[in-house]
Amino acid sequence: MKSLQFSLPKSLNLLIYSLPATFILGNFFINLLIFFVSILGIVYYKDELFSFKKNNPLILIILFFVLIVFSTSVETFKNTESEYLLKSVLFFRYLIFVLILRCMILKGDLNLQRTLFSCLLFSSFVAADVIFQYFIGVDILGNKRLSGFASGLFGEEAIAGGYIQKFAIIGFFSSTWLSNKKGSKFFSISFSLLIICFLGTLLSGNRMPTLMFAFFFFLLALFFLLKKFNIQTTAFVFLVLLSFVLIVSGSEKIKSRYYSFYVGIPKPSQITAELKKEYLEFKKYENTGIKFWHTEVFKKNEDNIKLLGPYTGHTQIYITSIDTFLDNPLMGRGIKSFRHTCLQKMHLPNRMCENHSHHFYLEILNDTGIIGFVVIFAAIILLIIKNFNKYYKKNTKVNEIFNLTFYAVFFSLIIEFFPLRSQGSLFSVWNAAYIFFILGIFCGLYDLKPKKFFKNRLNF
Repeated sequence: MKSLQFSLPKSLNLLIYSLPATFILGNFFINLLIFFVSILGIVYYKDELFSFKKNNPLILIILFFVLIVFSTSVETFKNTESEYLLKSVLFFRYLIFVLILRCMILKGDLNLQRTLFSCLLFSSFVAADVIFQYFIGVDILGNKRLSGFASGLFGEEAIAGGYIQKFAIIGFFSSTWLSNKKGSKFFSISFSLLIICFLGTLLSGNRMPTLMFAFFFFLLALFFLLKKFNIQTTAFVFLVLLSFVLIVSGSEKIKSRYYSFYVGIPKPSQITAELKKEYLEFKKYENTGIKFWHTEVFKKNEDNIKLLGPYTGHTQIYITSIDTFLDNPLMGRGIKSFRHTCLQKMHLPNRMCENHSHHFYLEILNDTGIIGFVVIFAAIILLIIKNFNKYYKKNTKVNEIFNLTFYAVFFSLIIEFFPLRSQGSLFSVWNAAYIFFILGIFCGLYDLKPKKFFKNRLNF
């Protein structure tokens, strides 16, 4: 029994350390890791997984998962062609993941230092590989660059920048553990690795992750000012931001790519103006499956119908997302419903159909309605407030590793849920695994009593 009590937490730690690696290997390996974490965690923690107070934000997170199944069930009952009820149930694996991560932290079974360092190690490795491929033409495995930018180990999938941004930000705060002190060694190690990750993100060609990384540098500079770090550190962060601007403006390839991205930024005025239009002349084509550009109305009035520029397509997607949300505002239409509901709007101008809304907020509203939106963000806000008060305001009484972990998750949440950014699907394996990974850690920090942590903690 004692052997089991030691080996299971150690195995769980090794699995958590390898989480960043599974993102490189693909969705199958992410799911496989979560499966093994779930099995081992349930066997080891048992009833402790559901031991928490009634006013815990975790209740709201559980309710969010229940709402996903409920809204999907209602949609399946109305529309027998809906095929996502099973997927909504299987989505509960991320809730189990959250509960296990929380328990690992509370029981002192998760080595937070090595967890953060693992994120930094893998993100730095991918960034270095992208940089190598960009300038040499092949990455360390011999994969050729397929376009003007580099994707490194991800091959034909242009997602290297998103990967680096996610894990570099959460991993950055492990660098203090590497140097032990906030001195010159901390400064050189942490920012050298961070600059490598930032450059890798930039050269990957993934624009939004690069902009979010630059935004992180800005937040980091403000953080150093508020925490009264030396002026050298703050000045260096702003120097990195200035370098980013100079690199973009100095390279015609990068400049043109970001300019096309800039002109395609959705404008709220355009979206609201479009939503106010009734398009009564197109009403007769509703639910016919006929696209607006194939209608007689459009062919006869093409010059009088103002079409928005295509650019990135996000403006049209956001308009369609709001349209579909307003059809079922309270409960939404279930997990991954947008790919089907958007087809009901294609008889109208300036609409576009995609697999998801390209924005977490709009996707949550579409899939779980206002109720689901309020529930999940209430949970996140409560977690932020309590953890902020515990690890930022009163951090003199808390061990440094908890402060660093709080900062890592806090900044990651801000970046991931920044309202002006476009995103992939929250319900995809890639995003769900990452989001609920950091939320699981935050739930653990919420309930953690730091003194008890060191009393119970295992040495790995």
